[in-house]
Amino acid sequence: GALVVKRSPPSSCGRATMPIDVESPGGSADATDFVLYLFVLGPMVEFCLKSKRINKGNDRRRGIALAILILSVVAAIKVGIDLAGRPPNYFEVLDVPTTATSSEIKRAYKSKSLEMHPDKNPEDPLAQDKFTKMRSAYEVLNDARLRDIYNKFGEWGLEEDKTNATGGFYAGMAVFYVIWVVVAFLLTMGKSNTQARVWVYTGLVALAIFEYQTRIMSQDLLSGLLPYFTICEKIEVLHKLFPPFMHGAKMIGQVIYVDPEAFNKALIESLHEKVNQVAVMVRTVHLELEGIKAGGGARSGGAGGAISAGTLASKAAEAHAELAATEVFGKPSADGAAAATRSLHPAVTGGQPPAQAGAAPGQAAAAAKGGPQKLQNVIFFFMIYFAFQWIAGRTD
Repeated sequence: GALVVKRSPPSSCGRATMPIDVESPGGSADATDFVLYLFVLGPMVEFCLKSKRINKGNDRRRGIALAILILSVVAAIKVGIDLAGRPPNYFEVLDVPTTATSSEIKRAYKSKSLEMHPDKNPEDPLAQDKFTKMRSAYEVLNDARLRDIYNKFGEWGLEEDKTNATGGFYAGMAVFYVIWVVVAFLLTMGKSNTQARVWVYTGLVALAIFEYQTRIMSQDLLSGLLPYFTICEKIEVLHKLFPPFMHGAKMIGQVIYVDPEAFNKALIESLHEKVNQVAVMVRTVHLELEGIKAGGGARSGGAGGAISAGTLASKAAEAHAELAATEVFGKPSADGAAAATRSLHPAVTGGQPPAQAGAAPGQAAAAAKGGPQKLQNVIFFFMIYFAFQWIAGRTD
């Protein structure tokens, strides 16, 4: 018969998962996710990373572990709730895996037809709807081309196929990455987010490679782990996991960041100080040797050749003053010298970054402007987001 598709509650599967899409059926959920991760989990993670109660002795490994745990648990619960509330896909309706052959799908349909026929379930008022949905699932899965489209792009892909808009498949994929590249750039601006930016874009590239391998190259790498989930649903789960990953990377990257310029300057100052100490020791030893020689000459030639202890002390003081006058960087502070001997990641091992010990006034002023800069980034994000929404609306 004719293809009859029983429309189930809409899903964002196949569409670009926007940070906020208030016009889509799941727009309120997307907005809730954005607020949850940015304004609720963000302060919680920051508290875990900076709290002295959690990070005893400035050892922030406990705070980092707790922040990762909180983000993982919240993301798992959120994704679990979303998956539990979704309608069953066509493969689950027929109770066949996504790798099922045409003969297996036909056998499953015959078995389900006998089991779910309205005549055999007269007491179930929804028996006719269930049977119609099961038949719709079979009509799609029995056609190899439609089954492939549905597996990769969901019901949205079937709608696009009716309009012969094949370019819409790839446009939907591209919009997701364009949006999140812009959002990631705005949220990871600044020198302190250098490491976080690397992590975020690495994760985004890995996600794009996975999506390309599954949707374009038809290589379902998770078929054994989630046999009844379509490729579209698996990618949607990964899309939902990207926001907490991005926020976690941003928070942790800021904590373990070490300014290389300040760090290298502290190392040079420490090395210079040690060279000065060695020079003073050499000069002192030289004066002592001169005193010993002079003392020996006094014993052989009389008291006229003796050098007093006060004269030796004055010469040693002059040597110290002469070396101090030749110092280029000056004597570093105790905090600067200690920072120079710390590891490249002092925030993880228990110390403070040298940038905090020897920060210049300009750096402190830049840090004080962090709040307005973040607000400006959020405003830029909304401007770019609504521009993409307007362009996407004109394309549709």
